[in-house]
Amino acid sequence: MAVRFMRHKIAAATICAAISMPVHSAEIRVAFAIADDILLAPVFAAEQLGYFRAADIEVRRLNLRGADVVQLALKSGQADIIDASGPAAAQAFPGGAGGKIVATAANGFYGWTVIVREQGGAQSMSELAGKQIGISATHSLSDMAAQLTSERHRVKFEIVTRGAGAIVPELRAGTIDAVLSSALLGLREVSASRAHIVLDLGMDPDAYLVSGFVASTSMIETRQRDLRAFLNATFQALVQMKADRKWSLDLIKEYARISDTAYAERIYDNVIRSMNTDPETDPASLKAALALAARAWNQPDLAEIDPAPLYTNEFVTIPSGFSGR
Repeated sequence: MAVRFMRHKIAAATICAAISMPVHSAEIRVAFAIADDILLAPVFAAEQLGYFRAADIEVRRLNLRGADVVQLALKSGQADIIDASGPAAAQAFPGGAGGKIVATAANGFYGWTVIVREQGGAQSMSELAGKQIGISATHSLSDMAAQLTSERHRVKFEIVTRGAGAIVPELRAGTIDAVLSSALLGLREVSASRAHIVLDLGMDPDAYLVSGFVASTSMIETRQRDLRAFLNATFQALVQMKADRKWSLDLIKEYARISDTAYAERIYDNVIRSMNTDPETDPASLKAALALAARAWNQPDLAEIDPAPLYTNEFVTIPSGFSGR
């Protein structure tokens, strides 16, 4: 893997050879709610490829966890860029005050699945009517995914919140009937042949702003060059990930600390291949996410929010190599 990384680093340096390198690179502090969120793997890829260094920026990932924590870090000036879903950004930064969405990482629930036990588990969503489905947390993407599942398949089930660390063990023990989760939890069980997928939410045809990059007002107003450099490098890295499956599998293993190749392949096929090929934020996708959260979180006012002040597309360009989704 190191040889492949070096080859790509040399390519990045060649592309940017005409850039005059300053003595000190600009530092950008990023904080993500989940350390190994696979939707944010392109940031790690950009580091490995040397794209940030070639763009004269130094990205420092802060050791912070949890949506509330990273949002506070952005508000207090401790972080320059964080990740957030559209509805979470709308609540944390109403009207764009203090921060705005500057790029979209995912326009759908890529990698999110409903899984059941391999032996004796349901074969369809209709069989889960009235059953218990475990999610990690309320007022979260899990709640939104559960709402979407219920609406799309016209099935009512009991949602039980157990925490990310407990839902899979409870599924194994048979104390809950199914688990609705993001890729790293659900696909691990499937790859280990302990569970099978009843529903892949990533196949839903409608767009919802599930994950985006949010930049502080200070960075938007005073560090426009650095912000553009970060976003361009990150999405160029996504281009490379989509173009080179073998290299991406090696990177996913390192990023998510995975040893199982089949597991890494499922993550690549279910998530990376589906990720946004256009970093621009679509107001319709943001509006749809707000409406879904309004229903899932029982907060109807969210559906009435005007998405326009919450985002800007001023700092993104569509990298060469993108083909559209």
